[in-house]
Amino acid sequence: VNNPLKDEISISSNQIICDNEYVMIKPNNFTIKGESEIALEVMYRPLLMNQINSTITIKSNELGELKYPLILKGTQMPPPKQIQTISTTLGFEKIFTFSFYNYLKKPTTYSVKIEKLNDSMPNTMDFIVEQATISTLPADIIKGTEVVSKIRYEPYFIGENRCQLKVTSLDGGEYVFLLVGQCNSPQAQGPIKVPIGKDYKFDFKNPLIEAAEITVRFDNSNFSCGKVNNKIDAKKSLIIPITFKNSGDNKTTGRMIITLNKLPPWVIYLQAE
Repeated sequence: VNNPLKDEISISSNQIICDNEYVMIKPNNFTIKGESEIALEVMYRPLLMNQINSTITIKSNELGELKYPLILKGTQMPPPKQIQTISTTLGFEKIFTFSFYNYLKKPTTYSVKIEKLNDSMPNTMDFIVEQATISTLPADIIKGTEVVSKIRYEPYFIGENRCQLKVTSLDGGEYVFLLVGQCNSPQAQGPIKVPIGKDYKFDFKNPLIEAAEITVRFDNSNFSCGKVNNKIDAKKSLIIPITFKNSGDNKTTGRMIITLNKLPPWVIYLQAE
């Protein structure tokens, strides 16, 4: 801003006007010495990928009305930020958080979706959002407001899966995260305490997205279970009643081995007491 006059001129914040509320000007109160100029810092917080025209107007009794046209561009976002690799074993789940900053100066709602990276990748059914929509209050355009939500990783196959988490608002913009899940083979569990003379009800869930053949066997004949269906529906649980009956050999420990289709088995250590 140039002051060609010999006297200094003071400009206050109410004399500086911009027709875009996401443009910030620093300093917004300043004095220009006579026959000199001052540089102002102009910052723009784009929320959408677009290009718009705007104007900064400075109204001064001494200098009149000064107009500075702006071309404001919201460029493409950088590559998706990766949330740390989420690792668990088949048959288990893990809940983790993600966060982003909202800078919109009015209330808005973000939709939360998980999408495949490309057609060659597995589907996204192993990642489940806890909130499909997130409502936010007006935020400060400089500091923003951190928004935190949760995702559940419940894998249905052994191996790695990658997909995109998209958080989108019509006015607040879009945030994209890379999700990487690593599912390992089932790990041994237990030991489970099986009361002598009573059933122990073991809850087993089919982690697959399809029905599966199930077999249950024991490496100690003192342990057994009641009749178990040989098929379990996708994502459904089955109660396996485990009983212990001493045949006289006093072997009170053993393993229950559960097999689904041709997957590595689930091994559950047992101890009668």
